[in-house]
Amino acid sequence: CKGNMSQNWLKVAFACFSLLIIASEALSLKRFEATPTLDAPQAPEISWASLTSDQLASLSPEAFVSLNESTLGSIPDSAISAISAAQLSRIPGEACAGFGEAQFASMTPQAFSGFTEQCVLAVVPTVWSQTSAAKLANMTEDAFHGFKNTSWVHIPPDSMSMLRPEQGMYLRHHTCGGFTADQIAKMPPPFLAALPGECLALAPSACWIGITADGVKAIQSKLGSLNLPDVVPEIKPDSWTKLTDNFAKVCPYVTAAQMPSFLTKVFEEIPSSCCNSIPADAWRAVTPAQITVVRLDAFSQDLTYPRIIGLNNKTLAAISPTQWNALGARHNSTIMELRIPEIFRIVSQAKSRFLNFEPHKHIQWPLSFIQSVKAAVDSAHSSLRDQILSSVWPEPDNLGILREWSWLHSVFMAQGPKSGIVPAHVEYLANEQPQSYGYLPLTGIRRKFVPLFTQDALKVLSPDLVQQILPDAFAGFTAAQLDAMGNISYVPAQNWVTLSPVVIEELSFDTFRKLNSSVIESLTCSQVTRLDIDQIYDDYNKNPNDPLIQSFKSVLTKCTIWREPVYGLSLRS
Repeated sequence: CKGNMSQNWLKVAFACFSLLIIASEALSLKRFEATPTLDAPQAPEISWASLTSDQLASLSPEAFVSLNESTLGSIPDSAISAISAAQLSRIPGEACAGFGEAQFASMTPQAFSGFTEQCVLAVVPTVWSQTSAAKLANMTEDAFHGFKNTSWVHIPPDSMSMLRPEQGMYLRHHTCGGFTADQIAKMPPPFLAALPGECLALAPSACWIGITADGVKAIQSKLGSLNLPDVVPEIKPDSWTKLTDNFAKVCPYVTAAQMPSFLTKVFEEIPSSCCNSIPADAWRAVTPAQITVVRLDAFSQDLTYPRIIGLNNKTLAAISPTQWNALGARHNSTIMELRIPEIFRIVSQAKSRFLNFEPHKHIQWPLSFIQSVKAAVDSAHSSLRDQILSSVWPEPDNLGILREWSWLHSVFMAQGPKSGIVPAHVEYLANEQPQSYGYLPLTGIRRKFVPLFTQDALKVLSPDLVQQILPDAFAGFTAAQLDAMGNISYVPAQNWVTLSPVVIEELSFDTFRKLNSSVIESLTCSQVTRLDIDQIYDDYNKNPNDPLIQSFKSVLTKCTIWREPVYGLSLRS
């Protein structure tokens, strides 16, 4: 019995010992599961503001996805100098607003190849003042599409020197609005050539003073895209020395200082219409080398005598006999068609050659040409004298010419200046025929004559005479004169835009009611602000579908003045 008890006790003890071992193992396993392993550590949060350059360089590009404007701006300048293109490319676009100027200055040129379009769009404009030529050259075409004009204007001119054509092709059109003269001077010609015409058209006129001769040659095929009346005079004379194409687009706007700089090649191919459109002072600056290569058809078809006489003496002397013969082929009919003011200009510009009619001492004029000019000038003398003596015109077109012939000047002075243009003068104008040498239409009236028109004379102006008034002269009329003008509805629309806002404000609204829609819609915004807007509003309430009132609404809307009114309220409120 004792033996059996001893065996049972050992079995119980062994079972208890086994359970103790199992419990201990289970406790150890639970403790192991609760303790983090060294093979899977949690990623620590990045302290961007305390990074060193080595620490930043060791970060993966994906780490930069978490940046925002604030954390990006907190990165030390010394640390961001180590940023790579791959890292920069992962920065969210909106976060790039956090870049500072010192950070830009610290970054390497290689890093700039990581810029994205959205990032470039977000960078504060003044920060771009810290870019270099190498940095800008490394930027991708897509990144260039992110530039705004407000950003581009801050880029240093010296940073332009390495720009690539592919980058220029991707610029937004409005970006050219940020170009400066100093920047244009540094842009490589291939880059300029790649810029879209729509972009060049938006560049400020004043920036073109910086373009070089090579730059002009690069964009010559796109000159038609520019606002040439404003741009051409801005370009320095020596910058035209390499132009070989599209001179015909430029010629109406060239200056006297620029003219000698153009290659003779452009004159070899110059259309005759271009010769006639060159401003008079620039035409006088044409050089002998330039005139000698002008094609004969320019002389035989379109060049007028006032144009030829307007050349300087040296250039006139360079015209070849063949060119003179081409001009002389039609001289008889041409010279007799000249109006008195044109003949005056011929004699004024060439009086040293014409008054004594000994031009052979200076140049080889064709005899038939001399005879025609003499006959025309004699006829002009006689006609003008008759006009003065009969008091049909208050003042001649050109007092300076009268002084060249003392006898004619004395006749004029004896009559004295007249006090005003009266209906009798208007009747004279209406009855004169164009072929008469006494014909002085309203197109010949200068602005200084406008005050001489009495209201009675203006009332009887015929539609034909009203249509002849040139814009510059029309700009001289007062509101009272315009209110009195008969047939004012025949005044061309382009004349109205020359009136000052003050005159517009003083005009009777009944005068506006006589005008057509094209005139109303041609008014400028500075003029429109002076209209009687309350009156327009009242008329709109009475008859909103009236075509004239609709035109007023259209121009007010264009100028952001109109808002759909509530009945009974003033637009001004």
